[in-house]
Amino acid sequence: MLRSGNRVKLQGAADPRRFAGRRVSIVSRWDGRTVARLKVSKSGLFHASVALPPGSVRHTNRARYRAAIGGERSLDLKLERRMLVTSVKALGNRRVQLSGHVTRPLASPVQEISVTRRISCGNVRVVARLKPDSHGRFHVTLKGPKTDRVYVFRFRTKVRYDALNTRLMRTYTLPRYVLGT
Repeated sequence: MLRSGNRVKLQGAADPRRFAGRRVSIVSRWDGRTVARLKVSKSGLFHASVALPPGSVRHTNRARYRAAIGGERSLDLKLERRMLVTSVKALGNRRVQLSGHVTRPLASPVQEISVTRRISCGNVRVVARLKPDSHGRFHVTLKGPKTDRVYVFRFRTKVRYDALNTRLMRTYTLPRYVLGT
């Protein structure tokens, strides 16, 4: 999910063996309306572009979307984030490099980032731990999926709530989908 002008670009993944060719619904969580219905590709990925939430919701925790297909539901994913993955590069030999940044104010000391990999609904594990630099930038090289598989990577860390408050809060990236080659 990424804001692009006056639109929000959404992407997701579903099990291609169960859901390829079926329709997934994207629901705006602030009002419960279906904002998009789209077909899951043979690879299991799906993409949509939808209108931004209303101005009164846009910069709040209520600006969230959820994907639903069959009896499956995604997490309620927030539009605005404190940590972003900005680049995914395939390096060959089933390796992938992910880069991104954590926005300020950072925790003091800067907190560790943990990276989880999801292969299926029940198979989630931490695959890396790293520290961002003093500007919040990070890079990590990880093992990528086999051909015809999709790995989902998600990063988690803690940041200061705001510049005046030293309390720490957890923040997450959106799930990043990496296809096997």
